Amino acid sequence: MKMQTLEFQFITGLKRAIFRNARLRGSWDSNGLYSDSWTEIPMQEETGTDGCPIFKATINFDLANQGKTFKWGVVIDGPQGANFWAIPSEVQDINSVERYRQFQLSGDTSTSQIECYYYTVGRRLGGCPKISQG
Repeated sequence: MKMQTLEFQFITGLKRAIFRNARLRGSWDSNGLYSDSWTEIPMQEETGTDGCPIFKATINFDLANQGKTFKWGVVIDGPQGANFWAIPSEVQDINSVERYRQFQLSGDTSTSQIECYYYTVGRRLGGCPKISQG
């Protein structure tokens, strides 16, 4: 069975660390196969290239499901309490109010496929890293 590694990133774009205990949820099972029963795993918190908190998780997927469209999202704890769905963007369907991300496996096993979600893009579009002068 051929496997492909995917890295999921929830990029906060917020300087303050207001989120914690991020968990990746998605439409796959523990063997990396598509499933309508979503699984959940913890995400690791790091500092992103913008200097803001970022949450990451890696999953190995079975390429037997290469043509399938997988769905995913993130659950977080934050200022308003615990277990909040962190994907506020609705899917691009005028008849739907569902909020999740989706992807298909690229089939390229030589590199990790990255699926990411930017909670806010203010730093991504307008911010520049500080340059140290000395």
